[in-house]
Amino acid sequence: MLLPWMVEEMSLAGWEPCVVVGPDSFEFWKTVLGEERVVLQPMPERGKATSLACGVEHLPARTRWILVTAVDQPRLPAVYQRLREATSAHPDKTILVPGCGAGRGHPVVLAGSLRTEMLGLAEDAGGLRGLLDARPGEIYRVPEANPTQCRWDLNTPDEYAEALEFFQRSISR
Repeated sequence: MLLPWMVEEMSLAGWEPCVVVGPDSFEFWKTVLGEERVVLQPMPERGKATSLACGVEHLPARTRWILVTAVDQPRLPAVYQRLREATSAHPDKTILVPGCGAGRGHPVVLAGSLRTEMLGLAEDAGGLRGLLDARPGEIYRVPEANPTQCRWDLNTPDEYAEALEFFQRSISR
């Protein structure tokens, strides 16, 4: 499973991970990751936007930067570190994303000043993508070293197996 590894790598890069999970897995992940890192999303059927709002709601109001990622979008540790460094190098920006060709990669980093908007995200308004699409001039693309990986989205067992093999090879070097 990549989630515990991702949480550890984000922590090492200076992020304070807050993991939002549904009721089916809450007790399990609370035991694995620690109670302070796991937030219960009581209504996951309402979509990703409400899960994101649930996580943001549990962050301190003074949070300067919010890293948004998904368990099915793991990245190498260097990506989390590069994004953390970009928050210091570009404090005037409100949205940071790994550059992925002409597109946007994942994870996404948003300034804490967007907290209210994040709390109000709705699926029918495009969720996080809608927020990003509405603010194209505020997005800074952080140079990405691995363009193939920056768009990984592991939605099948085969994609997961391929990524797991990639991470095991990359980390053991």
